[in-house]
Amino acid sequence: RFTGAGSTTIRNQLDLRGDLVVEEGALTIVSPTSLFQKDLSNQNGQSIGQPLLVPTPLGFEDGDNNVTVNAGARLRVAGDDLQDGVGPRTPDTLDEPISGDGNRRSPVMSLGDGNDTLTIEEGGLFVASYVGMLPSDYDLYKNNCTEGSDPSTCYRAVPQVDFGAGNDQLKNDGVVVGPGESPTGNYLELVLGSGNDSFINHGYLGCLTSGADSGGWNGNVGQNTCEDAAVLVGGGLSQSNDLKHNYNVNLLFQGGDDQFFNYGYLRGHVNMGGRNDELISE
Repeated sequence: RFTGAGSTTIRNQLDLRGDLVVEEGALTIVSPTSLFQKDLSNQNGQSIGQPLLVPTPLGFEDGDNNVTVNAGARLRVAGDDLQDGVGPRTPDTLDEPISGDGNRRSPVMSLGDGNDTLTIEEGGLFVASYVGMLPSDYDLYKNNCTEGSDPSTCYRAVPQVDFGAGNDQLKNDGVVVGPGESPTGNYLELVLGSGNDSFINHGYLGCLTSGADSGGWNGNVGQNTCEDAAVLVGGGLSQSNDLKHNYNVNLLFQGGDDQFFNYGYLRGHVNMGGRNDELISE
């Protein structure tokens, strides 16, 4: 149970079981890539500059685990991206897609097998991404795979929250985002494994930037949902007028009789499994 009223960062790998409640303030759980492992073979006991990489800094043991972000609170999780795939798009072939190994997909948070719950209360913010690709880091990757950029930036970041197998329940009345979309189409993926899963959304799963043309599309000006989402979480969401400063959240149901009830906002897609599923969006 986290009750700090300010901002706290834990640079470590946490393996939990049971409940995690962020009651107030901002809790960030991130890989300790700014720290260094101690090489016991070094007689002087000095750090030799070998980084400790942790792809999944927040993990839960198998069982019934509950994660809650209270109203006004913020939970951010960022793990290391250990993959190095790129392309086939390059800065010189911007019409090519990013596909195959260019999609870097791995879990930064894992809840294990069991009947897990994730609850984001109204005004709460949940962020999951890779190190260096949090919403607040947008300036670091907003020009990835653009003309004149390094070819190594031509990849799509797909951090995941993996719920494992079991009858999981998710309820979002706040805001859920991952990395900014940027020119490479980054997104957060929520993976619900086998089991009868239920997701009720009254808040924001991703959002659309304010950078749309003031004249709109075919004369229609869309709603600035990132601005609305930022207001809901007290300004805790980074936004700008960059046309690619959107946030996408994709839902992947992998089997079972699943339910998705959307009474809020979703920018992303929903992939249901091959059983008796139910989807309602109003």
